[in-house]
Amino acid sequence: PAPIPTPTGTATTLYKGSWFDVMYPQTFSAAPKTPTVIYNEQTITQTDEATFTSPDDAVEFFVYSPLWGGNPKTYLTITPTEELVDEKTTETPNTAPSGGTKIRWVTIKAKDGSYYRSFVSIRRQVETGSDLHHVFGIKYRDAAAYERYRAAYTSFKQSLRQYGD
Repeated sequence: PAPIPTPTGTATTLYKGSWFDVMYPQTFSAAPKTPTVIYNEQTITQTDEATFTSPDDAVEFFVYSPLWGGNPKTYLTITPTEELVDEKTTETPNTAPSGGTKIRWVTIKAKDGSYYRSFVSIRRQVETGSDLHHVFGIKYRDAAAYERYRAAYTSFKQSLRQYGD
């Protein structure tokens, strides 16, 4: 895989999922931690998605990065206790040799006002006719928490490395 971009201003830890790795702030807690497998002398958590929670519980980062397409278990769903705040979708046409891309940005808030969450879903068509799907998300207590962790979240998203088969 390509080298991992160096996040700015925050000590980080490497999280290795089944088909990806990502750098997250060292003070955050990662989930899931199991099940794991050893591959090429490295411990990998057998998952396509993971969350990373700040020590003050003000934010939670989310990543979904499978080998190919699919969807995260529940992250794209708006639950009955949530409401849609904003949604935007852009699409680029499918042109050879590269495929089309559909990017969806969504912001949701808890009906009781206890949190907001925003995510970006990126679907890309590849030459073989298959699609790739990545999702990044941030759940935050309020605008101040979002601003406090925004740079770390940006670095988190930029650090994703996708493995190939």
